[in-house]
Amino acid sequence: MRYLLLLCLLVLQIKIFAQDPHPISGINMLKNSRWPSRADGKTVIEVSWENPSSSNLQQREWVKTAIENTWETYANIDFVGWGQSNANSSGLRIFIDDYCHPHTKGLGTALDGKLKGMELNFNFLGQYKCYGLTKEDCIKFIAVHEFGHALGLSHEQNRKDCLCNEDPQGSDGDFYVTPCDLESVMNYCNPKWSNYGKLSTNDVVGIQVIYGKPQGSSIIANLNEIRVIPCTRNLADRARTIKNIVRASSAYNVRSFTEESNPVPQKAIDRLPSAITIRYFHPNDEAKAKGLKTLLASQGFNNNSIGIEDMSSVMGSTMPNYIEIWTKEQTVSGSVVNLDEIRFIPGSLEGIDKLVDIVGFLEGSSNVKVKNYTVDEDIVPQRALANLPNSITIRYFHPDDETKGLALKRFIEAKGFSSSIISVENMLPKMSKTYPNYIEIWAK
Repeated sequence: MRYLLLLCLLVLQIKIFAQDPHPISGINMLKNSRWPSRADGKTVIEVSWENPSSSNLQQREWVKTAIENTWETYANIDFVGWGQSNANSSGLRIFIDDYCHPHTKGLGTALDGKLKGMELNFNFLGQYKCYGLTKEDCIKFIAVHEFGHALGLSHEQNRKDCLCNEDPQGSDGDFYVTPCDLESVMNYCNPKWSNYGKLSTNDVVGIQVIYGKPQGSSIIANLNEIRVIPCTRNLADRARTIKNIVRASSAYNVRSFTEESNPVPQKAIDRLPSAITIRYFHPNDEAKAKGLKTLLASQGFNNNSIGIEDMSSVMGSTMPNYIEIWTKEQTVSGSVVNLDEIRFIPGSLEGIDKLVDIVGFLEGSSNVKVKNYTVDEDIVPQRALANLPNSITIRYFHPDDETKGLALKRFIEAKGFSSSIISVENMLPKMSKTYPNYIEIWAK
């Protein structure tokens, strides 16, 4: 096995970057394109059809249903009207053209009252075809994507921080609401076409940041503030992941999220009982803290690594509706690292040489047990390399694998690689779902 891997690495040829089957994970928005909200916070957008007919009634209903089940369900948005346009119609005007490539003539409010502001294809009679899906699915999936544009969202693959080989398309956004998301309905690199009409986790987070959560959400906990405190700089991504999980949950209504940017003294870190510590400062907030622990555990964080601390007993006064979430490095033990897969990704010819060495001693180590080693046959493009924090980058995709990534870093250092050229990167903020027991090692 070892020699096969080494051979694969040595005979790599430079090829065009292929889309990563393990998703690197998102909303890319044009800020001034947001539709205004009413006094009650809801955004109401008129929709009209420029050329409706009895023959396309069913297709128009499919579009309306798709939007109700996505953007309207997850954000404080209401698309109204859906009748025939007239000369004075404002809002979003849709033209049906069975020979067109579906598109919008701008983003968000740029479409307000614009003739043929959105064009949709219902029968795919021209060069634009829909293969392998029912006509209903094609129409719905396209509608969800195009209505994303109507809400002000640009294509996700246009972002400079996306590991994606699709060319930029259409207008660029100027505001990144969430990390780049391969699973977004707005990403051409998504292996699921328009994500099969389903909003990704980051789509939901992003659209709620922009337009708010839907009215009538089942709020079970109100808080004035959640403060996330990463004890070291490299934990900032984990802290933001936690913040986004809570923000996307309909169970919590939080007025303000704040993040500590100053370094935390070691003596304060030593007092924390867990890798993630949720602190509450009023007796009435104990249930809210426990609910946060349950929420984080449901999103892939190890339940045993999450602690809850009652600070009301040690405070001179109580602070109701305020919670802190502290994150610190998990302890790296000397135990065996068990993984389903380590994937090696060369970023340069020099990177190939580094990976040859790493493959060799990891396979020979009794402290590393890996079911499957895989090697990329493509050297990634420069814009992907620009996102790597170091010459050797170990990426993990599940909260429980942080300790494994740190242990691999320690093993590699023990073989003579300088600690200064090795980074461990938490990919959770860039993912719509987690991948346990899977690690990537990039070398450039």
